[in-house]
Amino acid sequence: MSPLIFSIFLVHQLFILTNPVSAILNGDEAPHDEFAYAVSIQDTHGRNLCAGTLVALRYVLTAAHCVTNADGSVVHLPYRVFAGAADLDSKSSNVAVSPVSRIYLPKAFKRREQSGGSYHRADLAVLKLHVPMTNRVRLARIADNERAPGAGAIGRVAGYGAFDVRRERDQETGEQRLHEVGPRNRRLRFLTHYVTTQRSCSSFYPEMELDPAVFCSKSMPAGLFDRKGVCVGDHGAALVDKHNEILGIWSQGPDDCNDADGHAIYTRVSVYRDLIDRAEADRHEGLDVWKYNKQTRTYLKLSK
Repeated sequence: MSPLIFSIFLVHQLFILTNPVSAILNGDEAPHDEFAYAVSIQDTHGRNLCAGTLVALRYVLTAAHCVTNADGSVVHLPYRVFAGAADLDSKSSNVAVSPVSRIYLPKAFKRREQSGGSYHRADLAVLKLHVPMTNRVRLARIADNERAPGAGAIGRVAGYGAFDVRRERDQETGEQRLHEVGPRNRRLRFLTHYVTTQRSCSSFYPEMELDPAVFCSKSMPAGLFDRKGVCVGDHGAALVDKHNEILGIWSQGPDDCNDADGHAIYTRVSVYRDLIDRAEADRHEGLDVWKYNKQTRTYLKLSK
């Protein structure tokens, strides 16, 4: 490596380590009419936690890890879903907010290990809303082909993720984690991803090459010193193609949120189409079901 190239590399790495990033990183503000299926999964104070996608007026797809603890149990936190606008501060009559009454998780769901080339397995959740959304929203469809998407497929992903984040040491675990800093992002943002081959992604996650339930994607680079990708608060967002079909649910990505250099991992939703149908019909085969209890203000696991 020449001295000049090495110097540029060092400056690039120093920039990454010392500067905050914007999320969806270097994405564009999203017109609501183009992403009317995109929702914000929130706590009761209206703080965005994860992204989700409406697949029926009363059902939302997101990532299982968004609503679970390290042991796979559902977090004891009342969730709600915001829909109908591309601005979390919107006063539009189109805005609809509904509590989450039930959470359906695949029994096969397994959270990733804290180290090594691990990733979440069966990272999908179906949320049932207490109140159906209005007809002013738009629904996204699930891809029919279980092998979809193939390498080279293109889609867009949208979310209300953090506007600025910094890497800080977690006081409890000692691990370096991304934390939101500065004013919270209140606008829906999007970017374009293209699907990569399993082989290229398996260099980072060796077990992925033989796993048909996941796929990887990347965003086009934004520039030498600009990162681009989905980040904190965008987990659970859907990659949707030009036919309004959901290709995958965003599960995880590079530690620095730069999936122009690394890979974003998606759960391939077509593999779980039958499971999603069972959740919407409240049939529990292959599912763990959690129901919200008003008295305890927590989600309790059903024995059924």
